[in-house]
Amino acid sequence: MAFAIKNTLRAVESHLKKSRVIRHVQVGTITEAPSERFLAEITVAGTEVVEVALGGAASVEVHTIMVRLYRTAFEVPADGLEYDMAEGASLVHQDLMEDFTLGGTSGVQNLDIGGIYGTSLSAKFGFADIGGVIFRICDITVPVIVRGSATPAP
Repeated sequence: MAFAIKNTLRAVESHLKKSRVIRHVQVGTITEAPSERFLAEITVAGTEVVEVALGGAASVEVHTIMVRLYRTAFEVPADGLEYDMAEGASLVHQDLMEDFTLGGTSGVQNLDIGGIYGTSLSAKFGFADIGGVIFRICDITVPVIVRGSATPAP
């Protein structure tokens, strides 16, 4: 059974490129300090089969995508950074919820906003050191319900 996770990554990438807050989207881990004000890194956090119909019908899966937002930490004033990060995360959440089918392409049924299959749309904030530069980060977990990505062998 093979997952079509590449299609899910492309759907999330395409959606984020239309975002009101994201200035640059990169699929894969960032290895150099980003210069953009709001950069989004997209990586795969996991895949899971949650339903398989009897008789070899196509599966229903959850593809969990991690979207990480970056801003340079220790900006002055500090409260401005926190307000910007909170607003950026809120706008990304809002953008995703307004189009929770991601355009209905690539087998995407919808985002699992409320966590019906265990993981909900959520955000966690922290810090990361990239190349000696400290960044304020926000990790947004995006669970995507996908139909027909994998079909079990008979």
